[in-house]
Amino acid sequence: MGILKKMGIGRSTHTAKEMRNKLVHTGREGQETGELDKIIKASDNGEEWAHKKFDELWDKYGNDPDWIPFLNRTRIRIYQSMAVQGDKKAQYWMGLSLRQTDKRESLYWLMPLAQEGNIDAMKAIAGGYTEFGGFGDDENQYLYWYQKAAEAGDAEAQSTVGLQYKCQNNYQEAEKWYQMAAKQKDAQGLLGLAECYEHKKMEEEFYARKETLTPEQERILQSKKQQYQDRIEELRLEALNCARRRRDFAEACHDLGHFYNRLLIGFRGNIEENEEIAKRAVYFLYNSYLEGENIYDLQQFQKTVEEQRLQVDTRDIEAWARKEIPGLFQG
Repeated sequence: MGILKKMGIGRSTHTAKEMRNKLVHTGREGQETGELDKIIKASDNGEEWAHKKFDELWDKYGNDPDWIPFLNRTRIRIYQSMAVQGDKKAQYWMGLSLRQTDKRESLYWLMPLAQEGNIDAMKAIAGGYTEFGGFGDDENQYLYWYQKAAEAGDAEAQSTVGLQYKCQNNYQEAEKWYQMAAKQKDAQGLLGLAECYEHKKMEEEFYARKETLTPEQERILQSKKQQYQDRIEELRLEALNCARRRRDFAEACHDLGHFYNRLLIGFRGNIEENEEIAKRAVYFLYNSYLEGENIYDLQQFQKTVEEQRLQVDTRDIEAWARKEIPGLFQG
């Protein structure tokens, strides 16, 4: 499967005040208007050009602690009159923007929407019950509202519920929700489902080691192990190609890099197969470092390159990979 294009790394340290002075100007009627308002409204409306602009602003100003409060104040100014007039989308953005500063007012706007079946409002309420969400940390309320959104068919919510059950070591329930999200090609659902299969594989290997297996039982165990490995690899590659967010892309690269690295341990294939696995491992580990700024994966990359005696051109890792592991990019 092909690999998504790189998304770039690093943030500058510009301030929200600097951005405000640059983008916002005073209109003829004395109301604040400007390019930022246009970007926010278009991005909130799902327009692709505005999403890209908004991502650029996040990369530039996201480290400033006043950035999110400034965005919230700007959205309140943009949407308040529309919300009062009954615009549902404006009511959602009002509720979301007030979460950090006014729980009662935030729920005033969000709760009726959630009760009408608005999935975004359900998730916004759930997010309010996290440590820094604004409503106070409440795991039961968080899970309640995310599960409501998941039951309504939202893939991101299904993955989140799956994660909650996985954290409770309830892999059976986690797999159920991850399966739902994976069917919708949600990257986190696909990655979570792969983890559930990893858990199944390890459990079966653990219990098998406690017994003396017949040759036939050993053959069946190895066959099942290979089936799990094939499925895990397939799911993680699919997650990579379905990733829409940089962190999902980086996480898929991380999981694949370590998946291939583990395959190298005790590998009994021929030299060419071993080298193919090693090259896949270092390619994904280096991409995890590039996209997720994961220093541990950079160290693992360096270790694997040294142990496997590989020559890797990190100046253009994509060109190197297309030449050295072309099978990865077919299809």
